[in-house]
Amino acid sequence: MLLSRYSHSFSKNEHVALYNALNHEVVFFSKSLWQKFNKNFCNNDYSSMPKTILNKLIKGGFLISNYSEDYKNLEQKRKESSEPCINNMYLLLNEGCNLACSYCFFEGSFVKPPMLNPMSLSFAKEAIDFYSKILKKVNPSVINERQKLINFYGGEPLLNREVFEKSVTYINGLMNDGILPNDTRLSLNTNGTVMDNKLARFITKNKIEVGVSIDGPRLIHDLNRRYINGKGTFRKAVTAFKMLQDAGANVGVSCTVSERTVDEMPEILNWLINDMGIKGMGFNPLIEYRGFKIADDAYAIKIAENLIKCFKIARDKNIYEDRMMRKVKAFVIGYFYDRDCSAIGRQIVFGPNETVGVCMTYYASGKYFVRFDKHFDPFTNPVWIEWGKRMPLNMPKCLGCEALGICGGGCPFNADMRNGGIWELDDFFCEHSKKTLEWLIWELFDLMEK
Repeated sequence: MLLSRYSHSFSKNEHVALYNALNHEVVFFSKSLWQKFNKNFCNNDYSSMPKTILNKLIKGGFLISNYSEDYKNLEQKRKESSEPCINNMYLLLNEGCNLACSYCFFEGSFVKPPMLNPMSLSFAKEAIDFYSKILKKVNPSVINERQKLINFYGGEPLLNREVFEKSVTYINGLMNDGILPNDTRLSLNTNGTVMDNKLARFITKNKIEVGVSIDGPRLIHDLNRRYINGKGTFRKAVTAFKMLQDAGANVGVSCTVSERTVDEMPEILNWLINDMGIKGMGFNPLIEYRGFKIADDAYAIKIAENLIKCFKIARDKNIYEDRMMRKVKAFVIGYFYDRDCSAIGRQIVFGPNETVGVCMTYYASGKYFVRFDKHFDPFTNPVWIEWGKRMPLNMPKCLGCEALGICGGGCPFNADMRNGGIWELDDFFCEHSKKTLEWLIWELFDLMEK
């Protein structure tokens, strides 16, 4: 028998963990026992290995008859991940924003700051109608298992308030008529600066999930999140969050981590929990774009380590932190996490200039966007077909990685900006995935020891 190519070992103190990257199986050994069994692996001789351990290694996929089994298992994962399914839609309600955040990849990708350029109601309805038709093209057994999500995005989407509200009303009508699935979720990302009580009540009534951009206490938030005139937005953002909270909305925080604030992530999270009373949030690492590069070589490692520290805090206080939970759920439940971003074959993005693309990060350049017309079909369009394949399962540089099964491949745009193409590695994300995996393995060990 052979040791699977997807088996990886981790050592800590007096123990060794053997982990299968395709199925998340883990077997723990004492170091002395591992040294003994490692000779079996090297010599391909298992005659002296106890049957209980041998059977566990075979059942866990660590030991295989030949490498064709590895290939078969890999192909099965690829097959499971390749079923066409677009379940996520973004409506970019406008190009412009009333803020000038120093790290914004969307506004920063334009050659010059864009005008508002709001999406028309007629095009918003056309996009929503198209989305309802696309859902019907997906295999029912696949789409029924996936969340259907319509995201209102920008720019600052609430600067186009009328189209936002009328689009929500239109969507509800389609759900009531059975044209859209009644479990379709609505999501809004906002900087909070134009929120008022009436709008907060509308959002709550229509069960819209909201992420308000708050980077931390005033001094941290106002470092980067400022109006065009340079004035900070902290008071407006916090007031918006409290309005939504008081109205009973499903509201969380979207927290971007800059190079100056990365070391303060645990303190920021504790402030969000204790002072803001959050129930859920997500940390967003910086994304490089035209003219914006991350100077701190240690930024990726700091993000990875502090995400783990913050997850421990969030777990103890029953707070949902999205970025870590994506990987934790895959590891704990035992499913293969094939993509970290829905742009990888799962989404369509409609822009106010009546184009459609795979990811909003490319909207300013027009790359990976096409003019929308009645003949457009993402299931046959070469851009969507290519992006749908851009998973670690199909990336040779990723196949030998220990974090293959929980990574999801990171951000194609970041890979493109940093390393020259969407098929390159998002090396910042690699740090996060690898450190998270090793931490999860030893968390499991500690749990078993208890």
